[in-house]
Amino acid sequence: MNRLDRLGGGLIGPLQRSLKTRVTLFSLAIFVLSLWTLAYYASTMLRTDLEQLLGDQQRSTVALVAANIDQELKDRLTALEQIAADFDEKELKSPATLQGILERRPILPLLFNGGYFVTDAAGITTASVPVKVGRIGNNYSLSKNVAAALREGKSAIGALEIGKVLRIPVFSLAVPIHDARGKVIGSLVGVINLGSDNFLDRTISNPYGRTGGYVLVDRQQRMIVTGTDKSRIMEALPPAGVSPEIDNYLAGREGSAIFRNPKDVDLLVSVKGIQVADWYVAATLPIAEAFAPIDDLQQRMLLVTLLLTLFAGGLTWWMLRRQLAPIGAVVAALEGRPAHGLSSGPLPVTRLDEIGQLISSFNRLLEALAIREQALRASENRFSLFMEYLPGAAFIKDENGITLYANRYMMDIVGARAWHGKSARDLFPPEVAEKMIADDRRVMAAGHAITEEDIPNADGQLRHYETHKFTIPSPGRVQLLGGISLDITERKQAAKDIRLAEARFRAIIEASPIPFALNDSALNITYLNSAAIRTFGYDLKDIPTLQAWWPKAYPDESYRQEVAKEWALRIDAAQRDAKPFVPMEVRIRCKDGSERTVLATATQLESSFNDLHVVTLYDITERKRTESTLHEQLDELQRWQQTMLGREGRIIALKQEVNELLAQTGQSPRYADHQLADHAPGVGEPPTQPRGDDA
Repeated sequence: MNRLDRLGGGLIGPLQRSLKTRVTLFSLAIFVLSLWTLAYYASTMLRTDLEQLLGDQQRSTVALVAANIDQELKDRLTALEQIAADFDEKELKSPATLQGILERRPILPLLFNGGYFVTDAAGITTASVPVKVGRIGNNYSLSKNVAAALREGKSAIGALEIGKVLRIPVFSLAVPIHDARGKVIGSLVGVINLGSDNFLDRTISNPYGRTGGYVLVDRQQRMIVTGTDKSRIMEALPPAGVSPEIDNYLAGREGSAIFRNPKDVDLLVSVKGIQVADWYVAATLPIAEAFAPIDDLQQRMLLVTLLLTLFAGGLTWWMLRRQLAPIGAVVAALEGRPAHGLSSGPLPVTRLDEIGQLISSFNRLLEALAIREQALRASENRFSLFMEYLPGAAFIKDENGITLYANRYMMDIVGARAWHGKSARDLFPPEVAEKMIADDRRVMAAGHAITEEDIPNADGQLRHYETHKFTIPSPGRVQLLGGISLDITERKQAAKDIRLAEARFRAIIEASPIPFALNDSALNITYLNSAAIRTFGYDLKDIPTLQAWWPKAYPDESYRQEVAKEWALRIDAAQRDAKPFVPMEVRIRCKDGSERTVLATATQLESSFNDLHVVTLYDITERKRTESTLHEQLDELQRWQQTMLGREGRIIALKQEVNELLAQTGQSPRYADHQLADHAPGVGEPPTQPRGDDA
């Protein structure tokens, strides 16, 4: 046994022996489970509420920041549009005049820290402030916002990019310049330099919380414009599909959520869109900072729970020790009594609480135990009397196979020899004894068994016994083995005779040239003799049931219905009148496609035709064929006779005509009347050939 097993045994032992230990541990477990459940529920609800509260605060803050940025961008577009409206076509054609006008606009340097410039209708810069930057002469027609201003006449915010002349991250705002007729003749562009102090820094440069911050994202470019952390300017966001949460925000979703960023940091994020630029601003706060109060509260609750657990365990143990002291006294009193002296006087009752009631109930139980002992002795006497009058040999053995009890019928088997304290080897022949011992072992393991065994009686006559063996629980023992042996010698002989008679019956049926079939009450065909298989070609695989037999034997549906109806009528008549089944002539289709004519009859073998009955199918095909041949020959003879009779009549008529012709010519008749009478119809003789002069 390893150390873990010894430790487990050391813990289980006190739990099994001590009620105080079990109650203390179970009470403590319930207390701790309840306390921890409450703590978990409270922390979960607090975390949910705190997440909701922080989300609301964060959404309010990010909405304020987004509104501020949106307004700043709108103000700058408005300023550019107002200044662009003051330009005329002549000023745009004079770069020097245009440069002077730009330099005299004090508001523009305050709004655009990256400078500002004017382009002509082709997108080429004609004036720029500051001049030293070197934008004059550059073509900005490829910039989307400049192109939108020149081609569509719309004010637009440009994409985040590296400036052509500044070589640092910038974005620009462009508005169209119209002539008097409303035609676009140029554009005014203001540039925001993200590398230096700008209006966005004043809005989102401050951190959110201790470690959180803001990021401004361009949805179209999937790129960070700027943020609290300046190093993230122009940082590309993960490709589509990498972060579903970021994809949702880029698709236009707003609100608060908790998700893990590409750096595997869990963040509480709130997002608000900036419509004028198709941007969104996000406020982020690490979960570790957001839920730090909850984590601190959980640690404090853990410490308090541990202290309360120890306190509750000690208090429960002390209380149970005091309350269960009377039970300990009762246990000591019981241990001091002899094994058979439990009913010798009641136990002391020191308190009238539940424990006192328990001891009083135990005293009443002791009184009932004394009464039951008396009833048990009386029951044992009745049991012995009952066992003596059982119709079989009854016995009881211990777990080692030693006989403890046997009734008087057992004497018929073991004779006058003493059986008490003997085993099977002492009472029976070796081969019988070993089989009994093996059966006893199986019963002790399984609990019950029925065995059959040949046992010689005391006079040496071999008898067959059916023995029912079973286990009997017994105090102080593993278990006892009981059994009742019934002499079934005559029953076995009768069963043998029945099997022999059945075998003879089957042999007779098999040897018969007449087809036989057995049907049971479930409409199954249980047997076909060889003559049936040989005559019709079907075996039990082909026709296991009557349902399979009918369509094969009678494929024509109308004829099958006719046969089935007539068959049912004759069976009903046989049952109703208690007379034999009237044979029925039917035509049966064989397996090879031929047809046999049989006389079918049914004979019940049990109480009714609905139970087991035998069907006899006497083949009369050859007889029917012979009868048919005889009928055909008789018909042929009758037709020949009719033919011959007609021939004789015609001959007689011809002779009469000859006589009449001779008489008319004055000659004597050629044929006398007696000759005509001799050739009466039906004689069948061929007519006499007339002579030549008769012709």
